[in-house]
Amino acid sequence: MKRSHLLQLLFYSILIAYAILTLFPFAWALSASFKPLNEIVRGGMHLIPQN
Repeated sequence: MKRSHLLQLLFYSILIAYAILTLFPFAWALSASFKPLNEIVRGGMHLIPQN
């Protein structure tokens, strides 16, 4: 691969990682809005509500 292709791949990899880190709190908040209060207070790392 050419050097420019490697730099472009690195750039897009960093950009995708940043997008995931940025969007995760919004996904978590959206998931929590559908959970009952006792499931939120109990804690745990479940993005999908169990009920």
